[in-house]
Amino acid sequence: MPGTSAAAAFTSAPAATSRAPSPPARCSPSARTDLRKWFLAIWLLASTKKAPSAAELARQLGVTRKTAWLVRRKIIEAMARGEGELLLRGIVELDEGYVGGRHAAPQSRGRRQPGKTVVAMAAEHTQGGGLGGAHLRVAANAGAKSLSAAAQATIAPGSVVQTDGWAGYVGLEGAGYAHLPRELPTGADVDEWLPWSHIVLSNFKRWTLDVFHGVSPRHLQAYLDEFCYRLNRRGKREDIFRRLLNRCVLYGTPATYALLTGT
Repeated sequence: MPGTSAAAAFTSAPAATSRAPSPPARCSPSARTDLRKWFLAIWLLASTKKAPSAAELARQLGVTRKTAWLVRRKIIEAMARGEGELLLRGIVELDEGYVGGRHAAPQSRGRRQPGKTVVAMAAEHTQGGGLGGAHLRVAANAGAKSLSAAAQATIAPGSVVQTDGWAGYVGLEGAGYAHLPRELPTGADVDEWLPWSHIVLSNFKRWTLDVFHGVSPRHLQAYLDEFCYRLNRRGKREDIFRRLLNRCVLYGTPATYALLTGT
């Protein structure tokens, strides 16, 4: 009907039975939220360019903010990339950035960033030099063990990996990559050699500030996964709802509250 909101269109349709069906398996175990509201939440998170926060989702669904947060997190959990899924190939940038912290601490310098979380940034080049896929992954630190693990989790073996001259990347050749390090003394050198990785992380930071006004370190990886899920499917936006619905149904065991909150 003209003027009908998305929420009304999803939730006002007559139920097929007197009892609301259960939510998708990955988004279980709670069945107290009507399945139509789950569909609406999945559609809003998949189809809108600016995905709603928990507060906005609560308004759209007509549920409490706590319920909306849990629904949202269960759906986002289904967006998380499985092991070996969608690995980057060809020429791939690898660098590390920092997320969090209200202000730069006096002792913050270079790779010493107290109060900030290290994020490994991998960005794939297209044949024309544009941005292909990208992955953002929380790392324990900027050491060789952490950065090599981040590379193995996001980049296919045999790929050409471009980095700066940081010693933390010395293990990449041993991990099965063709490693191309380069000293980058100026910002212009960084922009030329690693043009996409910092853009991806900057866009992530802008998105989280715009929608959520910041995120906590405990849930940072979930938001990184959500951002990259949409980024890597930007050319298939009309099909994201179906794909995400399938993941909610098929993606392994249910995501419990304890799993989502780390309690």
